[in-house]
Amino acid sequence: MPTSSVTYSIFLGPTVDEDLAVELLSIGSPLTTSARRRLVHPDTEIVPVTYFANPDEWDFFDTEPLPRPDAQALKTLGGTRVVRFEEALEDVIVVERWLAEGAKAAMPSHFLRQLYDVWRNPPVLSLTDPVYVQWEPRDRTTNVYNVEILDLSVGTAGRLEVTELLAQGGKFDGGDIENPLDPLNVLRTGLIPKQVTLTMRIVSEAA
Repeated sequence: MPTSSVTYSIFLGPTVDEDLAVELLSIGSPLTTSARRRLVHPDTEIVPVTYFANPDEWDFFDTEPLPRPDAQALKTLGGTRVVRFEEALEDVIVVERWLAEGAKAAMPSHFLRQLYDVWRNPPVLSLTDPVYVQWEPRDRTTNVYNVEILDLSVGTAGRLEVTELLAQGGKFDGGDIENPLDPLNVLRTGLIPKQVTLTMRIVSEAA
């Protein structure tokens, strides 16, 4: 049986270097209204948390942490003197709140589960090489801060009053929501109808 063979020549052109910019979906550009805040855990097994929605209100942060000076009037033998105590950066406690008012829910339950996962798994602290959760308030600044998560509350402060509204009994007519962060997760997500509060201490600005 006759056979044939063909030889192909491949000519390589010059190498071309191309800059490639990648923007992750739903995170938004920094310092814009669409920019979403993030929490990044040093443990790579814990997925970085991109906020489903930025908080409705927060304390002690604007475009940078807001240390709160404490001034006190003290009586002395010569009269009254004002003593001022300056608060350091590591003393600033930032409180973020997602409000639930009327028909407005605080957040989807899948986002609450992510916040809870970060809170329940603090980094293993080391005196020689300390590591922290990093907080990125991307809607306010490009700076990144090392933080310690102090508390997560749902409903009443200090409690986790988790009630999940699903499309059952007409509680809300939006239908339940597919988990957009994990399409393989069969657990559907509903809405948290009570205020969610996240409290964290700023340790330092990340290098």
